[in-house]
Amino acid sequence: MAGEVYLSGLTNTGFDYEAYLDKLAQLKSIPLQQMQQKQQQLVAKTTAIVQIKSALNDFLSPLQTLENPDIYNKLSANLSNSSVASVSVDSTKAQTGSYDLEVTQLAKASSFLISPANTISDATTPLSDSGTLTINYKKDGNATSLAIDYTGKSLADIVNEINSSTDLKATMVNQGTSTAPDYKLLVTSKNTGIDNEITGIGDSDNDDAIGFDTSSTASYTTQQAQNAQIKINGIIFENSTDTFSDALSGVTITANEIGSSMLTINNDFGDIENSLQKVLDTYNKLKDVVNQNTAKGQPLAGEASLKSIVTTIFNKINNALGKYGIIDSPGEGENATGYLQLQKDALQNLLEDPNFDAKTVFSNFADDLDKYVSNYMDNMTLVNNNYLQESNRLQEEIDEKTKRIQKEIENLRIRYAKLDVYLSELNKTRLSIENYAKMLTDNTK
Repeated sequence: MAGEVYLSGLTNTGFDYEAYLDKLAQLKSIPLQQMQQKQQQLVAKTTAIVQIKSALNDFLSPLQTLENPDIYNKLSANLSNSSVASVSVDSTKAQTGSYDLEVTQLAKASSFLISPANTISDATTPLSDSGTLTINYKKDGNATSLAIDYTGKSLADIVNEINSSTDLKATMVNQGTSTAPDYKLLVTSKNTGIDNEITGIGDSDNDDAIGFDTSSTASYTTQQAQNAQIKINGIIFENSTDTFSDALSGVTITANEIGSSMLTINNDFGDIENSLQKVLDTYNKLKDVVNQNTAKGQPLAGEASLKSIVTTIFNKINNALGKYGIIDSPGEGENATGYLQLQKDALQNLLEDPNFDAKTVFSNFADDLDKYVSNYMDNMTLVNNNYLQESNRLQEEIDEKTKRIQKEIENLRIRYAKLDVYLSELNKTRLSIENYAKMLTDNTK
């Protein structure tokens, strides 16, 4: 009808500005999503580079071992009966050879029983007499003694004082029964061998009826000091301890039990073999890591330089070691795997060849490969830093644009809120006009 006002689609008729703003924010965020996707690709690249750098870093430890000149002159000892003794070798002094080793006796420390003149049933009760107990012994062949003033001291106090000394140790023994104890002192030299034996005791009161009984029937040696003895090719060696450090030049022998064994001092190629094996293992691992990260659809797909490092390392290994027949690559032709394995028997024969200079060959090989790998790792670090910087730059741009969009949406929200209030008032006016028009129509009728 003429004169009626309709504002359809506005307030209370379906205008939802929040839904509109959400849709607008989504549209404006599309460039942000593209930037975030690019950033994720950069993160994936840096992760892949870290994995490859880790695989490259694994090369360095075995290469540095091969560069160490000490491993090429290393000797080791072998015993046909390892329970008889233990052996260590100083490679700078020892010589290769085989020897008949026999342990004929082990070193012992002397022990001495010291009896109080009267029965002691309570080890914590002070002795009734006063005086000085002297324990005579040898220290590395020189006569010496330990003097203990036992005035007002118990047997337990005397034990503690002996144990605080440098050369002797003591404990209490009960030669009585559990109900009628008879405590005495058992003193033992802390050092083995006849040059450290306990030779006797003395008591300043000079009376075996009180204090301590120094007679040989009451106080005596319970275990004789004894030197260790071994035979090397029939030659007898004697020592105050079980360890012989000068019987064979550069060889330390520690006797463990009575018995015989063949002792062999050989060249020790273990570090060389282990290091070469690790070099090949780390190459095989690097090959796998590079293949995985450069395959189609992977973070570093199409990075030809990464393929080239695998090829270069392979060539360096093959050129330096392949001519000696100590490495092999399983498979032939199209079936070749490209992985490397060590021929240990061939390596052993090569190392035993007196005309082969293992130190020069392997240390030069290791030095060359070490420099190449280290230099390439430095380059990868630069590339990785560039990726990280680009990722950080993108993040800053994403943050800036996100704030800008949020601010724009918030400004629109405020404007639409004001418009909503205005439309609400306008709607009230519309209703008032419609009601007035209806009243005029009714009155006219």
